[in-house]
Amino acid sequence: MNNRILITIKKELRGIIRDKKSLMMMLVTPILIPIFILLFSYMYETMLDKDESTNTYNIGVNYTYTKEEKKSLKELNLNIKQYKSKNELQDSYKKGKIDLYVIKSNNNYKIYENESNQNSIYAASIYTKYLDSINKYLGDNYLDSINASKDKVYNNITYEYKKLEGKNDFVNQVISTGLMFVVMAITLTSIYSATDATAGEKERGTLETLLTFPIKKEELLTGKYLAITISCIITTILSLILTVISLKISSNIFSFYKDAVININMTTLLLALIIMISYSFFISGACIAIASFSKTFKEAQSALTPLSFTVMIPIFLEILDIKLNSYLSLIPVISHTMLLEQVICNTLTTTIIINIFLMFTSTILITIIIIKIITKVYKSEKILFSL
Repeated sequence: MNNRILITIKKELRGIIRDKKSLMMMLVTPILIPIFILLFSYMYETMLDKDESTNTYNIGVNYTYTKEEKKSLKELNLNIKQYKSKNELQDSYKKGKIDLYVIKSNNNYKIYENESNQNSIYAASIYTKYLDSINKYLGDNYLDSINASKDKVYNNITYEYKKLEGKNDFVNQVISTGLMFVVMAITLTSIYSATDATAGEKERGTLETLLTFPIKKEELLTGKYLAITISCIITTILSLILTVISLKISSNIFSFYKDAVININMTTLLLALIIMISYSFFISGACIAIASFSKTFKEAQSALTPLSFTVMIPIFLEILDIKLNSYLSLIPVISHTMLLEQVICNTLTTTIIINIFLMFTSTILITIIIIKIITKVYKSEKILFSL
């Protein structure tokens, strides 16, 4: 690497450090990662620890209960309200006085619940258990009346629960969200640095001045590209450190991390670092390429903003239950984010290693194409100095 490229790298890094927005994206954005990981962990822990048995649910019925039945229902935290007609039940439900209502005809119970309302779902679940207990009580009475053996009726099979270690959906969601912010932090660093280094200098007129110095356009481009990549790598290292620390803290604080597979060791950390560094090289080139066609700083920001939303695509793929495969491994952003999760949340397999190789190969080829495009842009004075 010649001296002119090194001088350009130092000059660009100095500019990034002096620019408050670029510095904030490079250093401050990663600090949000542990905040979100701890926040989401707390949210899931609260949701899982919520004891629904302590809540009292209101149920409307169109029939009369005995004192014994009312006592049993009260112990189940079900508050029964009696109504004369179905219209009264519907009206009471619409006004929010009851969580669900039951209409009884002979021995048939119709339970009207709202499947999008959590209280209604829990109330229906408890009430169904109550009906099952009544059904068993009536069955026991019948068996007693004919002197039948209850063991032969109820205990023909036995079962027990055994805990398995493996994938924990809640933990995976927390890690996916954290890794999404890691990739987003790198993307934002690249966007602001590339915008200032290209469209910003073009707008200020400093790019023209730079080219009057004894430096080739290819050397200038290489220096800018490497400086932006270095700033992304700094964000990468900081983000990775904060992610690991916050996951370690969360796993010690929150119980739902128990038995979840979180592979944090030297091998997985090295693979994660390689994946994020390869992404840094790709996104730096992509941002410079897009920003180079812009005339002003504001125009470049507008053109690059949609790029920051691409990091959310893997989240939607996960919601659709679309798993990473050989084809998706060739697509930047998607492959980087999904591979990060696979490396951290799963035991390393041959398939994961192959997907990393495909991602790495694809990223190199696409980055080379992007750099060639940028080189042509920097050779075109019409594009380079158009305002």
